[in-house]
Amino acid sequence: MRAALALPMALACVACATSQTPASSYGLGRGTVSYDRLKEEGQKCVALGGVLKPRDEGGSPNMLSNYYCDIQKRK
Repeated sequence: MRAALALPMALACVACATSQTPASSYGLGRGTVSYDRLKEEGQKCVALGGVLKPRDEGGSPNMLSNYYCDIQKRK
């Protein structure tokens, strides 16, 4: 009986692990930039496989909304 339940449960776990959607690039939101906040956001971004970058369209470098985490799609 246990063996009969083990296989469907194992297949369900494999399906869960492979169906996760990959992370995509995102903006940092609102507020002003501080060294600590930028460092924290940069660490989160790197943990997701991205690189923290300033936006190319100009704007104030003092605003979080002018930065984003660029996560490249994996092949």
